[in-house]
Amino acid sequence: MEDKRQQRGLGRGLAALLPEKPIFLPEENYTNEQVLQININAIKPNQHQPRQHFDEDKLEELAISIKKYGLLQPIIVIEDDYNEYSIIAGERRWRAAQSIDMLTIPCIVRSMEQQELQELSLIENIQREDLQPLEEAKAYRDLLDQYNYTQENLADKLGKSRSYVANTLRLLNLLPQFRDLLTKGTISAGHARAILSLPNGKLQNVLTNKIVKNSLSVRQAEQLAKELQEAQTKEPINKPAPTMQPIYMDIARRLKNKWGVKVAVHDKRGRGKIVIDYYSEDDLQRILDSLLEEE
Repeated sequence: MEDKRQQRGLGRGLAALLPEKPIFLPEENYTNEQVLQININAIKPNQHQPRQHFDEDKLEELAISIKKYGLLQPIIVIEDDYNEYSIIAGERRWRAAQSIDMLTIPCIVRSMEQQELQELSLIENIQREDLQPLEEAKAYRDLLDQYNYTQENLADKLGKSRSYVANTLRLLNLLPQFRDLLTKGTISAGHARAILSLPNGKLQNVLTNKIVKNSLSVRQAEQLAKELQEAQTKEPINKPAPTMQPIYMDIARRLKNKWGVKVAVHDKRGRGKIVIDYYSEDDLQRILDSLLEEE
């Protein structure tokens, strides 16, 4: 095992390894734990790593920094029965070091149970604010399912409020198409919670389209969700929808395509009304601008 790692110095301990931004200090400042140089090919990602997406541009920036200044902040690993190592904290640094063909990387080797490993991997990522919302939600669900935590226990363990944990877990109830938008950053976790407040996929789709099309803020999305739900509860149950003659159906279709909102044309013996649904102030202004553009 000596050919895979060589004693290098002394480490600073876990707390110092989880700053908001990387801190590079001289080796003589390490005082608590041994820092070992380990063959980079003997190290593998932690299978319980909650983060699945890594920003390639940021990895490249980190690699350039490491190439220029060196990597003086160790990663933390555990050793398995096959003289190989799994990463507890520092996978981004390890990936960046790999990309510039480093042969060894400074490590602190820890000994811990799988539950501790999974908890620490999650905490490390949360402290660095690197996790996407759905990755964080899945990590919470895994800890709840595998180790019989309650949401309150988990919140205490992570230093979060119970409501924060509960709201994060709710994101796992998103329909697949909305999950994709959240993963891509098209909508935020706040938008996703507003979407989940609606009782069915049809209303959720209406709200999501408005959020994306009109760049609604979270507050605007929450207000629109409330309005959509109130409008649905006021609709008479089992009331047959009024029928339209083909000519009026065509007019309604053309107006709907023009404005992107629901339009109905009701005629009775040459008299009637046009009903235009709008879902935000932006919708209303856009329709008014269209109607008044000839003036």
